[in-house]
Amino acid sequence: MSTTERNTDEDDAIDEPPTPAVRDASSGGAATASPSVGVETSFARLVPVNEVARNAFHEAVEYLSTASISTAVRTRLRACLVATRHTTNHDNHNDDDDDANQRWHGHYSFDLTKQTLSPSSWTFGADPHSVDFLLIPPSMTEMSGVFPKHGQFFQDQLAATLMVRAAAQHVELYLGALPLSLAGRLLTPQCSLMVSVLLYRLDFTNMDPAILLKQISASRGHRLNYPSLLSPTPSSSSHVVQDKFLVEPTMYGGAQGAVSLGFRLAGGPPIAAKRITVDQRNSKQVDSIKREIQFLKAFRDEDNIVHLADDFDQDRALFEFLQHATSSPVSEITLILEPAATHSLQELLNQASNSFSLGQLRTVATDWARGLAHIHHLPALHRDIKPANLGMDAFRGVVLDLGHMTSGKTNNQHTAGTISYLAPEIMALKRGQSTAHASPVSASSDLFSLGISVALWLLRLTRPPWTDVKVSSDRGVTSDSLTALSDQLKSLRTDSRGWWPGNDHDGDDNDLPLKRTIDTILHLITPSPAYRSTAADAIEQLSQDQFEPSPPPRRMLPFMSVASGLGSSFENSTQ
Repeated sequence: MSTTERNTDEDDAIDEPPTPAVRDASSGGAATASPSVGVETSFARLVPVNEVARNAFHEAVEYLSTASISTAVRTRLRACLVATRHTTNHDNHNDDDDDANQRWHGHYSFDLTKQTLSPSSWTFGADPHSVDFLLIPPSMTEMSGVFPKHGQFFQDQLAATLMVRAAAQHVELYLGALPLSLAGRLLTPQCSLMVSVLLYRLDFTNMDPAILLKQISASRGHRLNYPSLLSPTPSSSSHVVQDKFLVEPTMYGGAQGAVSLGFRLAGGPPIAAKRITVDQRNSKQVDSIKREIQFLKAFRDEDNIVHLADDFDQDRALFEFLQHATSSPVSEITLILEPAATHSLQELLNQASNSFSLGQLRTVATDWARGLAHIHHLPALHRDIKPANLGMDAFRGVVLDLGHMTSGKTNNQHTAGTISYLAPEIMALKRGQSTAHASPVSASSDLFSLGISVALWLLRLTRPPWTDVKVSSDRGVTSDSLTALSDQLKSLRTDSRGWWPGNDHDGDDNDLPLKRTIDTILHLITPSPAYRSTAADAIEQLSQDQFEPSPPPRRMLPFMSVASGLGSSFENSTQ
């Protein structure tokens, strides 16, 4: 077989015009109809690799041109094909053999449509009388006689990532060298799929991110109740951790490590990966890593605190990390964490506007207080609460970054944390001032930082004059700045008319939740730790009226841009 060339005989076109996704090389490679949506919005392609797979593709196109199936079914099946017809030239070419020399080349196409997140998704199988491989789009309710079914391509219901699974136990289906089961496996860039003796390669397209996000949102519809953190097209530079997780390139980096988002190869909620590089000659750094792992492990049952993923083997990771010291003093460890926050409070504060309501603020702030309550009950202190360490996913608020956490109810260390959010008693230690207690840093210090953070969010949601809020400077929170913040909150509490956007708080009947929110914040940012609210107090106050007279279902938080606040340690922390 020689190099292919285009056939110029237009009479050789197939009897019935193909769908726009099928191209005929006899017309100079132009589509037989206007460009199809399938071509323009396909986010992945399944490309035949070996000869038997290419033959199966040719047979599929021919089958859909001649088979006695309904026009509607034929049209839907063709929508998954992007094909070009070529003539294969032999040395002794005979015009009578043109039909035999016609070959269809191309690939199977995956589009994001409103139906792609259905449980069935794309099914692939065979017609034993005509063709070995057909791809059936997810919206088809009938299989048009395709049997046996080999397997399914589907999008994970939590992460919207493309996966593949076998249709039955006896199907001979391999992803690379790994046999596929009914549970399924994530498809990674340039992976190979073997269906019996047919070999295929999966390619992800470089779709415009704006189009991709629009398609994901439309596809999610009422079927997916979790905002996709990641593109369904993993990066080619992603890497696998512990044979379970696909970690994307670094999103945030800093002195203490790097944070990435990622997928489970077996499907499920997105994860976050924190990669830390440590000089093992520095015993303090090594001890810090071990301590952080213990804290991350301790909160595996808590929804409002970032923790080690349930299926992450921290003992294996720590062993490999320590073993590496025998060959190099500098070692790297990757920790797989969840929940993966879609965004942090810091990102909301940096945005020109956001669509959160007061009710959502109260719900998320309650979750943060609940997370701190669990930390303080251990007992332990977070020591670095700030907007970048207060994250959110679709359903909850999450306390992030346990890198500075210490055990105990109190201590006298003031080197951890970010100066702009440190409580007055910690700033007094930094300034060398005497304090009333020998160990003034306590759970109350964490709650002060939470109060400052929530205050900034509340004022950020309102209209001017609160737009430019300066709580602290390089000198930290001062008495004057704290008084100014309290005065702004009290002014808003006295009269919110004209300052709250929209109709969220138009009348006096709607002012009570706002007033209670402000009262809670004021109790949290009281200068004296003895008079501050506890985490339990904050939870009770913020929860009032939220679930009366009966608990309504929680609304999903607004879908935000792809971002995560896990990299909180990447802001400058005082040492």
